[in-house]
Order: sequence, then structure tokens, then C-alpha cells
Amino acid sequence: RANRWPATMPAFREACEAWLAAMHNLSLELLRAFALGLGLPENHFDGFFTAPPSQLSLLYYPPLPAGVDQDVFNTVSHTDEGPVTILMQDDVGGLEVKRRDGVWIQAPPIEDAFTINVGDMMMWWSNGRFISNYHRVRNQSGRERYSIPFFANPDRDVVVGPVRELLDGDEPRYPYVRVEDHLVRFYKRLEANAV
Repeated sequence: RANRWPATMPAFREACEAWLAAMHNLSLELLRAFALGLGLPENHFDGFFTAPPSQLSLLYYPPLPAGVDQDVFNTVSHTDEGPVTILMQDDVGGLEVKRRDGVWIQAPPIEDAFTINVGDMMMWWSNGRFISNYHRVRNQSGRERYSIPFFANPDRDVVVGPVRELLDGDEPRYPYVRVEDHLVRFYKRLEANAV
């Protein structure tokens, strides 16, 4: 879908596009750090991001009613689709992460810091060395919450799966999948869960 920009606010579009470019550059730096952490050449992932369908979202979360049940939330529990997500959030809080034992814990915002999520594609590339975690938002603050996540995604024709240099004779734990196919499935599943 094409972006819809308010015609009366040209500075808004300029600010969003500048932020998108800055987050793209930051995501490339993060991917270089991930590559080094995996024992790969620093530039291992660079060639996968020449025309990426990355996404910048401007999100609004109204406060949930006081005393609402634990099963009520602002966003459905999910893992992120790409390799990394860079999240800029306000000071309201509400982001929750699911631990391995199934317990939801708060991931409070830290002033002047980004929250970085490992997504599905990094879990697949690393053959499970990095884990994509379930998370959701439950805004119980009584205030409105705003956040701006940047979802880094490789080029649509890139095939993502365990990096062969990391297998050391082990079997791949994840299938190889084309980015375009994964994104289509991911967003259809999100839409189905939102209804």
C-alpha cells in the first residue's frame, strides 16, 4: 500500500522520511554487529539490503480500562518478521515480553535509548543462536502511548535460512524461505488475528 501523506503537512513527510533513512542506516550497523557476534564477516548481511521493504510505523495505543483482565491487550502477541526491529517509544511503557516459561514481564522504556527486538529472520539466519521473542503491548498507564518501530527487512527476493557457515555439520533448524513469501504470510496472519 502506498503511503498517504497529509497534504497540509509537508514537514511531517520530510521528518518521517529522514527518520526512515536514519533507522535504515542504524539497522545496517546493528546487522554488522550481529554478523561479528556470529563469527561471520562484518559485511555478511550488507548485500541483502539494497532495496529493502523495511517499514516505519507510527503507532498509537489508547489506555486500557482500569482493572481490565490480563487477556486484554492493545496488540496481539507476536514475534517480529524481519531480522531486527528498532523501537523508539515514549515514557508511558506497556511493552511486555514473554519469558520462556510463559510469564509476561514488563520491558520498560529507558530514556534516550532504543529497544531492539531480534526478529524471526535473525533467528533463522543464526539457526537459533538468537531467539525471536513474543511480545505485546498492554497500556495500563491511564495515558495515551505512542511508539515508532522500524522493521528492517531484507530485499524481497532474498532467501533467508540458517547461514551454512554456522551449521558445523548440524541440520538446519529452520526452513529456507523467500522474504516476499514470508512477509505475505506474516501480514495475513496478523490481519486474521486482529479481527
